[in-house]
Amino acid sequence: MSTQCRFCNKDIPFGVNGNRRYCDEDCYNYAKLERTKDKYANNKITLAEINRSENLLKAFYNIYGDKPFDINILRSEKMNWNIRTDSKVLDGINYQIVGLYGYTAFQNKTIQIVKF
Repeated sequence: MSTQCRFCNKDIPFGVNGNRRYCDEDCYNYAKLERTKDKYANNKITLAEINRSENLLKAFYNIYGDKPFDINILRSEKMNWNIRTDSKVLDGINYQIVGLYGYTAFQNKTIQIVKF
């Protein structure tokens, strides 16, 4: 009884280590390269979204400073509220950090941006 290689689907001969998943080192290396490429592509997409969100915060910080303003302005720019690199509490207020800028939303539908 033999199993198949995860990369090329060739049979792995019986008697080889039962945990082996690739037929030879070449298949293992090619599969590893493919995983690395996929991981890099996913990281690239995430970093691009972090940069886009940080640039939005930077632009509106340059306009409004650290004064609260209408949150719908950022909503209209399609701000990604799920992206953050950290969170910090400053003067009792919890800020979601994206790069060098942090924001907090208030119940009166305003948002405040601060630079860290």
